[in-house]
Amino acid sequence: MSAFALDNPLVREYVRELDAALVRLPAGQASELREQIIAHIADAVPPDATDEQVAAVLARLGSPAELAAEATASTPVRAADEAGLGGPQDDTDVRPPGRARSALRTWWFWVTACAIVAVVALVAVMALAAASKRHAAETAPVLLGGGAMSWWYPQDRAHEVDTSVDGASQSTVPIRSGQWQGFVIDLFNRSHYTQTVLGVASNGPSAFAGAGGNVGIIGVSTPNREVDMGGGSYTGVKFVLPGVIPPHQLRALRVLWISNTCLDRGSYEGNDEIALRVRVGPITRTEVVWLTQGWFVTGPSTGKYAVTSSWCR
Repeated sequence: MSAFALDNPLVREYVRELDAALVRLPAGQASELREQIIAHIADAVPPDATDEQVAAVLARLGSPAELAAEATASTPVRAADEAGLGGPQDDTDVRPPGRARSALRTWWFWVTACAIVAVVALVAVMALAAASKRHAAETAPVLLGGGAMSWWYPQDRAHEVDTSVDGASQSTVPIRSGQWQGFVIDLFNRSHYTQTVLGVASNGPSAFAGAGGNVGIIGVSTPNREVDMGGGSYTGVKFVLPGVIPPHQLRALRVLWISNTCLDRGSYEGNDEIALRVRVGPITRTEVVWLTQGWFVTGPSTGKYAVTSSWCR
């Protein structure tokens, strides 16, 4: 029992009356019943309880005389002894009288109910937070291409031709049949989530100009001061996959392929967007990234890729 409950005059008087009423019960039963009732009073009476609150708790329990009478009626061994039938007294089946048991059950019911409600509320809040986070990730802006850009190999940079028609820009280089070609551009993560490039999506446009439908390789730059500041030098830059782009930061995307398309003289092939598979927060999605300009190769193809060869027929 709390110090407050012990010192409260109403509680002290109640316990005194209880001790007097329990003398008719076997010692073991009386002791255990007394402990249960006192423990209940200690739990039900808060330290700042008023006399009215204490009185209400005691009223719900019932008077000591009533509790003792109920306990006596539920103790056949004691009744038999008082009738002179003799026999050993069994103190093992000690249960609080009905009203006290009811009060205890009510108290435990509300404690259990409150705990269940708290758990359900916590699960609901967590589910709502997860759904909100997923929705925010699904609606996050896709990666933005632009900034510094260049053909990757020097021989292509030396022969590129840039054109612009109706606001659309295109960089074209001669196809180098059977050889690696490619470009590098900056990617900016406009969202509040880290976006991780996992690879090329199979269900969207590719940017492998002259690759004949074959998938090349891509990579995202690791942290590099020159690239992160928007510089156009990629010397010594390391490219990896998966490639991590933190929120509101810049990384370089390198796209490489082997040109094995059969192009006639004057014909060309290329693209101005690329579909990437990207992990954004808790989801993975396909992002179609605009490349700011088109990257194209022009024919004629040579060697076994020449239009007149049996390979291309």
